[in-house]
Amino acid sequence: MNGKAKTLSILMVFYIIVIALAVVTTDFMIALVASASFFSLSVAILTNEGLNESYKNRPAAMLYSFIPGIGHIYLHRYRTAMSFSLGYLAIICLIFAMAVSKSEAISPFMAIAGTIICMEFMSLIDVERVCNKLQLPYTGYAYELRIKNYNLAYLTTLFTSCVIGATPSIYTLTAGNTVDWKICITIVIAWSLILIAGIIICAVQKRFSDDGIYTEPS
Repeated sequence: MNGKAKTLSILMVFYIIVIALAVVTTDFMIALVASASFFSLSVAILTNEGLNESYKNRPAAMLYSFIPGIGHIYLHRYRTAMSFSLGYLAIICLIFAMAVSKSEAISPFMAIAGTIICMEFMSLIDVERVCNKLQLPYTGYAYELRIKNYNLAYLTTLFTSCVIGATPSIYTLTAGNTVDWKICITIVIAWSLILIAGIIICAVQKRFSDDGIYTEPS
């Protein structure tokens, strides 16, 4: 691991510790300052060598992608990075809101868990796709994915996350427990729309036809 990767790893550890502290103490300002600082420092660390793609390597990109958005920043895919980063910040805000309200409802918790899982795997899959597009060589690290069909990978991730996120809400509604029925309906509708949108996007773009075919490196 190079110096930049070590620096970012240390930064990630500190960030997770501070966010955990913010959730425990229900202090919104700690979470906000920590998130802003983390993304600002990460961008500075990962983009200080310019736009020369020859400096990029697959292990670093895959390692950074465990924090949604950072792997894309490393590969200079800033628009995609912004989408992942904003989603990640939204999840932090939701976790904070649940901590403040001291909510013990399982449905919102599982909806957030499904969202986190979806973002994590989507980030890994998409960074691996970009690495292939940039023809970055495989090096044998365990966390380097080798995906043959990106459509299938995206849709499997969406479907699995949808099941995790929406099933408790569906159960609550069908069991007649109407205490949180508005929240449950919102969760089910939101996950259904996300799944439908994913299917439509994959069908329209047909990623597997141009950059989604896995080939063994020479």
